[in-house]
Amino acid sequence: MSITIKLAIDIFNRSKLQTDSDFLISNFAECSDVDKTQINKAALISKLHRYKEKLKGKRGKQKEEFENEVFSIPVATSTSTASKGKLYKDELYSYKETCTSLATEMSEIQKKSVEKLVVIKSEHAVKIKENESKHKQELLSLKKTQSEELQSQTKRLRLETKRVSQKTSKVYNENEKLLEQLKVIKKSKQLICYENILLRRKLERCSIIKETQKQKNLEKTLISEKNKVSNCLREIEVLKQNNSKLLYQLEKEERTVLEQNNKLQLLDQPDPLLNLKVQLQTATEERDYLHSLLLDHEEIILFDPVKKSYTPDTRQCIMNITNFNVSSNNVGPVIKEVLKLANRTPNAVPTRKTVDNIIVEKIAIGQKQLGLTVGAQQDTCLYGDETRNFGKTYQTFLLSDDNKQVYFLGLRDMHDKAASATLDMFANILDDISDICETYRNNDITSHGHSILSNIRNFMSDRAQTNIAFTELLQNYRTEIMPTFLQNWNELTIGEQTSTVKHERIKAFFEIVHGANNKLHKLTLQLVKKQYILACCKVLGLISKLITAPLWRLIESNMHVLDMNTNYLSLLTYLDRMSKDSTDFITGEEFPFPKELVEKDKMLEKLVQANEGIDDKACAFAQLAFSKDCIKSWLKQ
Repeated sequence: MSITIKLAIDIFNRSKLQTDSDFLISNFAECSDVDKTQINKAALISKLHRYKEKLKGKRGKQKEEFENEVFSIPVATSTSTASKGKLYKDELYSYKETCTSLATEMSEIQKKSVEKLVVIKSEHAVKIKENESKHKQELLSLKKTQSEELQSQTKRLRLETKRVSQKTSKVYNENEKLLEQLKVIKKSKQLICYENILLRRKLERCSIIKETQKQKNLEKTLISEKNKVSNCLREIEVLKQNNSKLLYQLEKEERTVLEQNNKLQLLDQPDPLLNLKVQLQTATEERDYLHSLLLDHEEIILFDPVKKSYTPDTRQCIMNITNFNVSSNNVGPVIKEVLKLANRTPNAVPTRKTVDNIIVEKIAIGQKQLGLTVGAQQDTCLYGDETRNFGKTYQTFLLSDDNKQVYFLGLRDMHDKAASATLDMFANILDDISDICETYRNNDITSHGHSILSNIRNFMSDRAQTNIAFTELLQNYRTEIMPTFLQNWNELTIGEQTSTVKHERIKAFFEIVHGANNKLHKLTLQLVKKQYILACCKVLGLISKLITAPLWRLIESNMHVLDMNTNYLSLLTYLDRMSKDSTDFITGEEFPFPKELVEKDKMLEKLVQANEGIDDKACAFAQLAFSKDCIKSWLKQ
């Protein structure tokens, strides 16, 4: 009995579940005519494993064919080593015979299949010829029957097509007329809509112009009232000054009267000069006596026992000693050693705590000096730098004036290097200066610290990112404080106001550098004096403000490309209208795009202003620029 590969693999899988080792061999022996003792167990198991792996790689028909193949059971032989070579040769011979037999069988099968294919092709060709003959006969019969019907139907169709063509031509002509009428209606509608938009814009502009005129009138009235108030205040100040002058003259007259009375009294007394000479002699004798006592006395008084404090001279001496980097512990011994050179002994020596307190007083005095001296100086330069010492960061601020004299504003400990932290520290230093100088303010609106800040013109530092941010924060901090210095601007004359503007300084700079011999400036000046060039410049400026700039804003917006067609149509109609009469363009009363897109600034106000000799020429240039031929030439270029 033959065993298939599928049955052999099933037996092998079932044998894995059994505990008996001879179950596999016994099953194969039962299914085949081979004895148990003849089966080689190791070869059988290895062969089953190989066939199982091959079966995993096959699919579909290949798998079925492989499973239905005959499985040959490996049989153990008990031949000796001598006869193994003969058996091997016999096996090879048997394999060769089987292979030759299989090859002959395969060739016979191929010949039979070829013969079958030839027979099938011949039969198929005969059938095709028979079917073609049948189809030809049927087609001839159908053509004969259908030809008569087709002729009658074609005649009918031709008549109907003529009628339909006539009707369609009439309908087509009517549709064309209707389409032309619709185009005319659409154009008229667009023109009406555009005119409506222009009229609305004119109404809005008229209302805006009226409101602006009202505002200007109100501003003029306010300015006139402010001027009246300022004149009254000036008169009050003048009266106060006159009053103070009169009071001062009265005091002078009273003093002169008192002096004259004293002179009269002295004239009444006998020999006043003798009494003065006697007093001077006694005073000189007392002075010489006291000087001799001082020379004999070795002790110098540094500490005043009555006031229980060190004298001002000693305080100043301690401040000067600490300026030479002498520590607080060594100030007292230094004073003793210096006084030994003059054969003097101090009545008291300051301790470390008193020296520290005097250093605090020194800082306060220095801040007072800064507030009184630096606050009045203008065009100062601020220096900032940070240093590290023992893991801590210290920020210093210095200030220099026009005379290149440097002032030390202060030093503070910083928690971090942020620009906001440095600004807070600088503000604290200025607040300390203003608090100390509060008594010297004399009813002034601005403090000394804020006046120092307002007079700073430059800031010098390295290019670190924190310093760049600090300059921006410092500018913002100044703008918060500077409005207190911008009072009474309207009281200045026009010349004083223009002198503070930057472009006046730029003009002065160019005049100093180039002088009056610059030919380019002369040429431009001559061109600017001509009216037609000014008219061309006015037209170009208005085109930039009213047409190109709003169009670029529309293009850069989130509007879809197809939605731009309405804007382009309004622009074309606007240019067509302005090519005939451009007075509204020159006056700025009409423009092609919404008013939100037009930037209203001082430049536009200057361009829109009326000029008698220039506006007529500008209208002519604008009409020429907006003509169709000119626009076509620009587009070609």
